[in-house]
Amino acid sequence: MRGIGLSIYSFLMRLAAYPTLPKVLRDGEELEPFDGFRLRDALKELHQMSLITYNDGNDSYSMHPLIHTWVRERPEMSTAEQACWCHAAATTLAQAMLLPPLGSAEADEDLRRSLLPHIDHVQRCQQALRERIQDNQTRRRRPWPLLQPKLDRVQALQLAKFCLVYAQCGLWNEAEKLQLMVSEFVSKMLGMEHPSTMDIMLALSGTYWQLGRGNEAADLQQKVLEACITFRGNDDLKTLKVMDTLRVSRWQQERFKAHSLCETP
Repeated sequence: MRGIGLSIYSFLMRLAAYPTLPKVLRDGEELEPFDGFRLRDALKELHQMSLITYNDGNDSYSMHPLIHTWVRERPEMSTAEQACWCHAAATTLAQAMLLPPLGSAEADEDLRRSLLPHIDHVQRCQQALRERIQDNQTRRRRPWPLLQPKLDRVQALQLAKFCLVYAQCGLWNEAEKLQLMVSEFVSKMLGMEHPSTMDIMLALSGTYWQLGRGNEAADLQQKVLEACITFRGNDDLKTLKVMDTLRVSRWQQERFKAHSLCETP
């Protein structure tokens, strides 16, 4: 029933916030062949016009910051259009990554590290656009209350990928903010018994440990363990893994009695 409710909720939210992608990235969905030669010709022309620069070391292109600012904030582009393209950039970054266990190879980790400045930039742009849109709505003085943006399934998955990048790069405060948003959403929509809820809460507990908040980390692990025992049983593999994680946490807290209680009978 929770899965059906989440599907209906996701469909209704998708009507207002469908993942936006540029047409060149949607060719595969439309069963049209991707024209690599046309892309190379476009990159060559942009390079000749000094709008982009080519890095021979890793066969990549970059845009000058001044050109980037002009493309993003040119006067003829409205706030709504900027928000649309910002959403497209965030969607592109999210779809370039895979969540573990699929994205656990060394190449995947290198890719996530390389995407950090882009994710950080698009996050700041999204926040600035939200504030600008809210300010514009407030100035209009409409009689009805302002609708606050709500998290949906696609955005929760996107934030889960972004917080993985922050955590991998050691930016624990930024990772915590996103993990709290995702954990609140999945626990509300899927319940504590769902594996995704347990995974994000365990990831959040790991962030708490890195921030020196061991008590909060262990308490969160205890909550996940209780859910595992209730819905999966004592002998389930995930239950045993969470139990071992909590055992290590209690041992580091020098709570040796609690440590022994975490052992499998």
